[in-house]
Amino acid sequence: MKFKGTFILLLLTLALGAYIYFGEIKKSEKDLESKEKAERILVFDTDKVKKLFFKNTFGEFILEKDPQNIWRITKPIDDLADDATVTSVLSSLSMEKYDEIVADGNTDLKPYGLDNPRSSLGLTFGNGQSKTIQVGSDAALSGKVYAKVAEDKRILFASFSLKSLIDKAQKDLRDKRIYKKSRDDIKGLTLKINSGPSKSTTSLVFKDGGWNVVKPYADRADSETVQAVINGIDSLRATDFPSEKSNLPEELKKFGLDKPDVEITLSDKDGKTLDVISISPKKQTSSFVKDLNGHTVYQVFTNAAEQFQKNPELFKDKKSAVEFRKESISSLSVKTDMVNFNFVKKNETWELNPKESGKEVNQLQMASLMEKLSELKLTEFIPGTSLGMPKPKGEIILKTPKNE
Repeated sequence: MKFKGTFILLLLTLALGAYIYFGEIKKSEKDLESKEKAERILVFDTDKVKKLFFKNTFGEFILEKDPQNIWRITKPIDDLADDATVTSVLSSLSMEKYDEIVADGNTDLKPYGLDNPRSSLGLTFGNGQSKTIQVGSDAALSGKVYAKVAEDKRILFASFSLKSLIDKAQKDLRDKRIYKKSRDDIKGLTLKINSGPSKSTTSLVFKDGGWNVVKPYADRADSETVQAVINGIDSLRATDFPSEKSNLPEELKKFGLDKPDVEITLSDKDGKTLDVISISPKKQTSSFVKDLNGHTVYQVFTNAAEQFQKNPELFKDKKSAVEFRKESISSLSVKTDMVNFNFVKKNETWELNPKESGKEVNQLQMASLMEKLSELKLTEFIPGTSLGMPKPKGEIILKTPKNE
């Protein structure tokens, strides 16, 4: 009987706990969530927004999601939008709250600057419905503005951050990448430097699993140098868009693109041109760029061209001249003015050759030496030294079992 009473007490305790959790705690969480939603200027699902209409001091422009669900600016130009920036604006906008309701009903909007709002943002959703958030004049209290949803009669007292979200210039929401295709498609690259000490043309292709120089010489290319160029292309970003008329000769001359410092031609595996990127000489604090796939002139940082100022010598493969497979080495000699050691590998263990009584080879140090040698790369090819160099201060001789 005592056990039965204890069991009933346990059930009552569990029931009380469940009541407190589901009846009180969950209710409080739900009430809080409802309160937060009620305080938001506009409650909406960001994923369901399909069209945006901005009207502010920077002008009027429209953004729309294309069939692939990617944001584009469609008016007054046609270009990709910066998807991350647009998503961030919508996310922040969906969480914007108001401080209080200033007025409700048929109120004169003029005192609040809402009779002719200086900024507004229209949102169109997938079901065809639309909502417009309007921002009026600054309130007397610093950091506050008057706002309303066009479809709502309430006038709201809101944070200045709402104004900042809506007062976006077209360039703020525009995709600032110069090269907009996949870097993985780049299988051919021609780098033409038109001025300065690096004046040259270097052509490279990706084949047989690696990059190769085809002009001005034929050889394996240094993959890190090629990747540095591709990284530079991929990370090139506009700071502004000063012109949409790069198809006009006088416009090219205006921005120094009639005689570019650098021209980069990119092609795919079939040799088809993906893009041609031209970079102007430095102009005061900026340089300018145009590409093959549009009429836009992009403004970029002054040093944009410097990362591409590479002469053909820099693309020479710095690995193959000293490349070897660690596993294929059976003997190693180290000769300098101070030492002369010979080692042989037997059953994966290194020994002195000839053996010396009482002396053992440190296997960890040998493994470390082989690792460092296998990672060795050249840093520079020095012109005029093809006949060799003066007597070396040291030699490391590596041989295979076939004495190669």
